[in-house]
Amino acid sequence: MSGQKRGSLEVAMDVLLVMELHDKQTGIQYAANIDYLKVRTILGNLMDRGFVKKDTIRNRNLYNLTEEGRELLNHIKTVKRQMKDVWGLQDKGISDKTPL
Repeated sequence: MSGQKRGSLEVAMDVLLVMELHDKQTGIQYAANIDYLKVRTILGNLMDRGFVKKDTIRNRNLYNLTEEGRELLNHIKTVKRQMKDVWGLQDKGISDKTPL
C-alpha cells in the first residue's frame, strides 16, 4: 500500500472480498484492516441492501454473502481486473492478497 487512505467505496469492496474467507465480524475487521465501528457500519449497510445476511449460530453472529452479494463481488473483481489489465492501475486495498 502506498500510504494513501482508502475511500469508503474501496473499504466496502475490501469487506466483500474478505468475506469469501471470513464469516465472523472480527475476522472480517482484521482482514480488511478496518476498525470495529466501521466494519459494523459497512456490514449493516450491506445487509440493508441485501448483499450480506447475518445468521446467529450458537450465540455467534456469522456474516455471509447473499446471491446478490456474490454477483456484486464478481462484478467488482471484473472491474478491478480490467483496470489492472487495460490501464495498469493498482488499487490501494487488500485485493492483492485476495485471488481474483
